[in-house]
Amino acid sequence: MPIRLVKKDILEKQIDAEVRPLKIDTDQTIVTNYEENKLVIFVKSPKWIDGEHGETESLSNYYNDVLKIAEDNRCESLALPLYFKGSCFPKELVYPTAIKAISEYLKDSEL
Repeated sequence: MPIRLVKKDILEKQIDAEVRPLKIDTDQTIVTNYEENKLVIFVKSPKWIDGEHGETESLSNYYNDVLKIAEDNRCESLALPLYFKGSCFPKELVYPTAIKAISEYLKDSEL
């Protein structure tokens, strides 16, 4: 799966799956089918505290978990927000963490 960064409304794109924030109080990831056979992956977004509580690892795990779900469901395209509003991660940390986690996952996957 080639990586393409798109800086606009990802919901306008033709995709197999999209990731949305989980708005209920659970640590479980919820996967549902949506209109036009699109998969929606609801995940709990990792939160930034102060950088001393494993936040970078949690963010990296977020990317890995979502990619694994997409791969298990044979998705060929995925709208994956780098972070959700309210997570408070510093952008200078998000981008390198995302690129590293996603690149490492794709190196060993079937995507």
